[in-house]
Amino acid sequence: MTNITNSALPAAEIASALPQITPSAPPQKPADNAGRPDKAEMKEALQAFEAIFARQLISTMRAGSLGDELFGSGAGEQFRDMNDSLLADDLAAKGSLGLADMMLKQFGYDE
Repeated sequence: MTNITNSALPAAEIASALPQITPSAPPQKPADNAGRPDKAEMKEALQAFEAIFARQLISTMRAGSLGDELFGSGAGEQFRDMNDSLLADDLAAKGSLGLADMMLKQFGYDE
């Protein structure tokens, strides 16, 4: 190992050995709508989010059942889950919960 204290260089020599850094112009502020998705793309994404939220909401409500079904089976549960998923998609497409519209306004797309 090299002993640093024995090979110490004066600060001026160290500074001259470093590459010269010149300040550049400050970064330009992007245009107001640069990189911002248009309203249709945002609405589609927010409706997908609303559908996922509704799916979670419905599945949580289903988990709070009062007991076992009389003729419960795995197939019945699978079809119920598919029906719940379609219901959630339909709720989001129709805007029944209103989450997508509220979020559009929150993100400034209410013009």
